[in-house]
Parts: sequence; C-alpha cells; structure tokens
Amino acid sequence: MLKRKMTCLSALVFLCFSCKGAKAQDVMVTFYTHGSFWKTNSIGNKHDFYRGNIFDGAQQLFAFGDTFYVQSNRYITLRFVAGPHTFGASSAKRPELRETLNLDLKAGERYFVRVQGETLLFGVQHGRLDLIPCAKAQVELAHAKPLNDQALSEEVRSKQAALVVDEAGPPSCQ
Repeated sequence: MLKRKMTCLSALVFLCFSCKGAKAQDVMVTFYTHGSFWKTNSIGNKHDFYRGNIFDGAQQLFAFGDTFYVQSNRYITLRFVAGPHTFGASSAKRPELRETLNLDLKAGERYFVRVQGETLLFGVQHGRLDLIPCAKAQVELAHAKPLNDQALSEEVRSKQAALVVDEAGPPSCQ
C-alpha cells in the first residue's frame, strides 16, 4: 500500500514539473498598432492605425478599440502553443485571406506582429499583419500603452491569467 502511494505521489510530482516545463516552452506573440492618425482613412493608405478584431484561426482573441476612441500605439502580448497559427485582422466575423498571416511558432521564441489598416475606396478598411524584427518593434513600441482588458474577447477573458502576459512596459527582445 505504501509503495502504491509513493508511486502515485512521484507520478503527481512528475506531472507538476512537466506542466511547469511546458510553461517555459510557451511562445510569446506581441500584437501592436502603429500607424498615422493624420493619414488614417486616406484612400490607398497602407499605414492606418487599426480598429478591428484579431483572430487565431476562427477564434477571436481581442479587438483594437479598448476605449470609445480608437487609439494607435497599443499592444498586448499573448501566450500560444508552438506550431502553425493563422492570425487574422478583420472587422468582419472572419478575416479574408489577404488579412491573414501564417506563422509557424517555435517554442520559447518571441514574435512581434504589427497590425495596421489599409483603406480602400469609400473608407473601407482591411487589416494587415506584418511580422516585425524585434529591434524595429522596440522603436515602434517606445511610446505604446497596454491594451485594456475590456478589449479581450469573452473566451480569452475567461482564460486571461493563462493567456495574457502582464508586463509593466512594452516587451523586450528576450
């Protein structure tokens, strides 16, 4: 009986350490807006600040628009499991193909994704996601502020502690 309890206890300890090891293998992705307020909604502009939803596949993660007025220079860092992901930026229920970015996330890595809008005729905006090198992202994030919790989708908000990386300032390259 004692041997069985010890075996169960050691299995439990192993599982706990395995879970902690998995946390260290999380992938951090920082999404941020960086665009020109003065050029926003100019026909043909590809550097609008973005005012729409961000998706991972069909799952809505959050929306850039955490206040009544949409603001540029906002960011949020989320944890993802390693592997292929299709991120999208759209004001619709699903992003179009041109509004997506396919990434094969590697364990333990950090990624920076700039989200901007492209304005077409009649003020219609499409989202654009660009993978940005860390050094450039650091410059663009210099005056950025974290996105408020109210911007998170309900499903993400329910898992906020596990998914959202809470940092005092814009994330570093490490």
